[in-house]
Amino acid sequence: MFLLIILVLLSLLIFSVYPIYSIFKKIFVSENGLDFQAIQKLFDKPRIYQTVWNSMKLGILSAVISTLIGFVFAYSVARTRMVGRKFFNFIAIFPVVSPPFILALSMILLFGSSGLISRGIFGMHSTDVYGFRSLLIIQTMSFSPIAYLNLKGVLESMDASLEESAFNLGASRWKVFYTITLPLAIPGIFSSLLLTFIKSLEDFGNPMIIGGNFSTLATEAYMTITGRNDLRTGSLLAVSMLLPVLTAYLIQRFWVNKKIIYYCNRESLARVSDH
Repeated sequence: MFLLIILVLLSLLIFSVYPIYSIFKKIFVSENGLDFQAIQKLFDKPRIYQTVWNSMKLGILSAVISTLIGFVFAYSVARTRMVGRKFFNFIAIFPVVSPPFILALSMILLFGSSGLISRGIFGMHSTDVYGFRSLLIIQTMSFSPIAYLNLKGVLESMDASLEESAFNLGASRWKVFYTITLPLAIPGIFSSLLLTFIKSLEDFGNPMIIGGNFSTLATEAYMTITGRNDLRTGSLLAVSMLLPVLTAYLIQRFWVNKKIIYYCNRESLARVSDH
């Protein structure tokens, strides 16, 4: 066990700590010592501000839409008796098991200039599927299963006796939903929002394939390093993604977990009062 712990620590140092240390050293240390020229050079580029805004806008919108779709599927599967729940469960998680970038490639093959649907069915010869709208659709389809799986577990872990008691007292399904189910699911909703937001920010493949002129931090860092041969600025762009990601993680780790504990305690008190 001791040797296994040493091996894990060495792997962590070699493959995580040392690369991060090397990146920060490349950004802030030059031959003459500390050098903040890379930061100044980055803020002198107006394109960077637009790239940051693009990443934040894409992350927020994809997180909201993905969580909404995931909640609808999760509620339908976990809290209703609709026909075909197993089929909808399979449809909801299918994008998780699909190969990477397959959704972006499918969008191009189906709705591109020579797409099967756009040109083969509708006869459209000039269609542009590259850009923000297509990227938002692809990321929503890619990350909604994450929200679905998270919210499905939250809804299934709820005590159904609270809702049954409300129904027995004459409450309508809509009133039970927004007074009991939705408040208890709020921690899971916030957790899904943060998870999908983080996944959207760190996504590289889909923006690279179908993003077009819509640049994100991930693609801009890659193009800066490989295309412009500017390793310092590209490294700084890559590191800058850590700030919103770490902020979202800390919010999820501390604030959302406190909300989960609060709602769990409130549910336990409600059950005790019922008895």
